[in-house]
Amino acid sequence: MLRKCLSRDYRAIKMVQTNNKIGKSRNLENYVAEEIIEAAQVILYRYNNQIDRYEVLLTKRPDYFRNFGGEYVFPGGKREPEHTNLEETGVVEVREEIGVIVDQEILEYATQFDAKLKRDDGTRVCRVSVYYAPMPEFQTAKLSDEVDDLLWLQPRVAITLHNFGRLKISKKTLDVLYTLQYVGCGNIFEKNWDMQLLRENELSMKLNYEQWRYERNENR
Repeated sequence: MLRKCLSRDYRAIKMVQTNNKIGKSRNLENYVAEEIIEAAQVILYRYNNQIDRYEVLLTKRPDYFRNFGGEYVFPGGKREPEHTNLEETGVVEVREEIGVIVDQEILEYATQFDAKLKRDDGTRVCRVSVYYAPMPEFQTAKLSDEVDDLLWLQPRVAITLHNFGRLKISKKTLDVLYTLQYVGCGNIFEKNWDMQLLRENELSMKLNYEQWRYERNENR
């Protein structure tokens, strides 16, 4: 069932690639600098020895939230004026949302994306920088007013649950999970490969493979 879901046909992968291209084409060129909101997210990961796989932490936003309400995302939030950099933003937001204290020095840059946020004064563009770090030992993530649920999942499993409608994951978070799945968590977390540089090539390779399988099945 898992394999069937992850290899339905190349159109699902094409949609992800299209979304990435849309995210790049609909950049900040049409927005003035004052409208840009900077934010940071942190992918907390751990190695689960029982299943011999990496897992990442997903947090669920409360249903009443205007943006990403009821959706699973990586912990994070917008940059405040007192933050010296986006790494500090990520560390502060993780502590406030799930009570985990992460050393800013161990954050590794992963990727960046633009998202639209609904606000009282209209729609604004939010540029989100994504970082990753290992889950600190002897600490436990906790629920808060900003987090309704916590899940440690393999990227592959999270994508499968989303595709079956069992889990609602935000589109941008889903893009990152696809990259983690195709590139491999170990390649990123252990070798510090840049997800931004790998994403387009990996999705292109996956698209070509799925297209070949699709055309082969059509010709049978």
